[in-house]
Amino acid sequence: FVLMLSVLLIVKTIWDRPPKNFPPGPFAVPFLGSALSINPYDNFGFFCKLLGRYGDVTKLSIGGQRFVLLSGPKTIREVFVEKGDFFIDRPSYTIIEKLFKGLGLISSSGHMWRQQRRFTLSTLKYFGVGK
Repeated sequence: FVLMLSVLLIVKTIWDRPPKNFPPGPFAVPFLGSALSINPYDNFGFFCKLLGRYGDVTKLSIGGQRFVLLSGPKTIREVFVEKGDFFIDRPSYTIIEKLFKGLGLISSSGHMWRQQRRFTLSTLKYFGVGK
């Protein structure tokens, strides 16, 4: 049993390796990801430590799902404004689909995301953000 469990963990670790061009981030345990390192009582402090250690673009893995965290106005502008066409498609997550029903910048994808992004940017400019 122990041998089979060890082989399963090794295979899972090799299978879940992030691509070489993926941003740096904390160590991820198989099946749990980086969830053990997150402080449930101080999420903000945890994310500040991540940003201080790994920079404005950070990888976080929770429960087998990989996330890329963006921080800082220059980085967010580069991703959403200057290189928006590269990031137009989003992965589909069941819980997000149920909560947002494919609406909003977080859960929409493709043409819908482009329309909502354009509306959001023009609204933010109207209120003086980004000037």
